[in-house]
Amino acid sequence: MIQPWEYGSLPKDWIPVINEQVDEVWVPTGFVKDCYKRSGVDPDRVYVIPWGVDTTKFHPQAIPASLPTQKRFKFLFMGATIWRKGPDLLLDAYLSQFTADDDVCLVIKDLPGYPGRFVADRIRQAQADPNAPEILYLAEAFAPDDLPGLYAACDCFVLPYRGEGFGLPIVEAMACGRPVIVTNYGAALDVCNAENAYLIPASVIWMPERRVAHLETVDSPYLAEPSVEHLGRLLRQVYERPQEALTIGRRAADHVRKNFTWEKAAEKALERLQALVHRPIRRQQRAYYEFTAKSLALLSQGKAAEAETLLRAGVARYPQDADLLCNLAELVRVRGDLGEADSLFQRALALEAENAGALLGAAALALDRGDVAEAIRMYGRARTVYPELAETLDPVIVQLGGVVPADAPTVVAGPDAACPTDVGQQVVDSQRALDDLLAAGRAALDRGDLPAAVQAFTEVTTRDPDLAAGHSALAMALLALDRPAEAIAPLRRALALAPTATAFNQLGVALYQTGDLDGAAAAFADAQRTDPADVAAYLNLIDLHRARGQYAPATETVKEALRRWPDHADVLAAFGVLCVELGDAEGAQIALQRLQAVAPDHAAVAALRQALA
Repeated sequence: MIQPWEYGSLPKDWIPVINEQVDEVWVPTGFVKDCYKRSGVDPDRVYVIPWGVDTTKFHPQAIPASLPTQKRFKFLFMGATIWRKGPDLLLDAYLSQFTADDDVCLVIKDLPGYPGRFVADRIRQAQADPNAPEILYLAEAFAPDDLPGLYAACDCFVLPYRGEGFGLPIVEAMACGRPVIVTNYGAALDVCNAENAYLIPASVIWMPERRVAHLETVDSPYLAEPSVEHLGRLLRQVYERPQEALTIGRRAADHVRKNFTWEKAAEKALERLQALVHRPIRRQQRAYYEFTAKSLALLSQGKAAEAETLLRAGVARYPQDADLLCNLAELVRVRGDLGEADSLFQRALALEAENAGALLGAAALALDRGDVAEAIRMYGRARTVYPELAETLDPVIVQLGGVVPADAPTVVAGPDAACPTDVGQQVVDSQRALDDLLAAGRAALDRGDLPAAVQAFTEVTTRDPDLAAGHSALAMALLALDRPAEAIAPLRRALALAPTATAFNQLGVALYQTGDLDGAAAAFADAQRTDPADVAAYLNLIDLHRARGQYAPATETVKEALRRWPDHADVLAAFGVLCVELGDAEGAQIALQRLQAVAPDHAAVAALRQALA
């Protein structure tokens, strides 16, 4: 996402969307990056990709445009004449320093169609005053190719802005070798310094409300207020010392040519794109963590119906997510509804014809129906698209009666593949037996027969050591039996196959119960990184920090959890308990009041009341 911002504090509604769905934010200046960081956006996700200029057009040799003025020295203001850009400050300074007798003109190039202009009357009044210095107001649109000539026709560019995200006209003027007078604050300081520009001292001003127009902000927005007095002195200095100004303009042009071209911007953008290519897409990860990972956790607890309901909600919310469709299709297939499973797999393939889960799932579905030829075809397509699966798929294809030519990736059905062969039927039976074992283990969990669940899930992991759900389910049953040491190995295997926040949390619990507190802390931190929206990881870390007497990190984790989930009952309970342990009666009372409002029956309500009695 490319999004500048000028007002300091960001809109409140932007923050969760960016943190949860945006892979990277590209901003044009370090000032804007700081705005994002201060507003709560993960700073590791915000990168400065500066804008630039075309130095084949914007350069000191640009041919000056013809302007309707006879004055020798010309100041240029280019931009919308809105409050944020500071045209009122420029008019105040210019009119205080010069008169009609001075050989000077202020050229104001307005941006047509921009709302919020407020100095038009002031300009007209000054133009009508015979004693005022000359002002040339240009409201018409300029063609892009005409802009370099406008900069070249003037002697100094002035932009006393209150807020900017980048300030492209500043850089364009510098590229044309013109000295610039700009605010010594914010975005321009990525380009301007005391050696290549004239900087106006400024103070920071805070807006009275946490709002920019209709957008509620995280904190009070803030801008700069440049000094009109200093601006006036700089205008006079540049006017009276033209050779000094030319020297500064040459330095500015050299600096921009070396550092702020579109080629330089493209290089930095390409660097970030190359890094992003090797990362999963965050908005797709959200669908995974919000629905798939949680459904896997439900399945490991034997709650297949709840897992299916959750996946259906995921498909309704993300109907274009092929992976979610495949996950739901597989669950429906195991349940025995082959017709709906086929429809779901076909939807996934229509979205992504080379989706591995859809191809392999459709192959398994074909085996369920006894259509070995179709199973061979789908396995063959998967093998063709994903050659790295050949070692796994080739034996299956051959067992089913297919032929894998030695010199080509194309798989064809053998002469007997149209009907189930004995071996093909064995594959079908094996898959069904595995599904039955999983169902038996989940049923045992439901009725509280934990030893039977362990036995069933152990058999599942023996038959299919690459089934993450089997290892997770086995670990869940072992933890329920208070056998945490035995749960560690299957959890590590499950995480190696499919890392989820749920499995990391379970591993942390197992390590904690066996006395490995450092390992538990690392596992809970991994759960946070895997799914930043997983509240269990925060709660586990809070409990672990408290158990170790580490109240400073416990407090920071509670603060972050409250920021993310201000009305979550368990977070409020953790907040209250921590306050009690720290002797913070006022904080505990606040936690109790908020907890009573959202979950009056929560167990922590009685405990906090007793502690505060």
